[in-house]
Amino acid sequence: MQGQPLPKGLDVADSCLYVALKNLYAMYRNKLISRKDATEEKRRLVYNWTTDKSKLDFLNRDSETLRDKIGTASEDYKNNPCIETAEKLYAAFYNLPEDWRTKK
Repeated sequence: MQGQPLPKGLDVADSCLYVALKNLYAMYRNKLISRKDATEEKRRLVYNWTTDKSKLDFLNRDSETLRDKIGTASEDYKNNPCIETAEKLYAAFYNLPEDWRTKK
């Protein structure tokens, strides 16, 4: 990591952690921060990265599921344009439960 550019292909969380650690190490090498403070800062950075990374992973999984749901409903509507398939497409766009019409 010493002076290396940001690697290609990293997601947002990984990129932010890389840059933050690179700057933290530079501060430590230049004696702008103590080892104790650098260790604590690194601990907080890794904690935040872990939290953000898990949120990103969840959103990616959730968006894939929603994309599949919308794709299936769109194909059904294309092949059979009627009220029932239109309602399924509407429910897919808004990620509504199966019983959204009858649920109160």
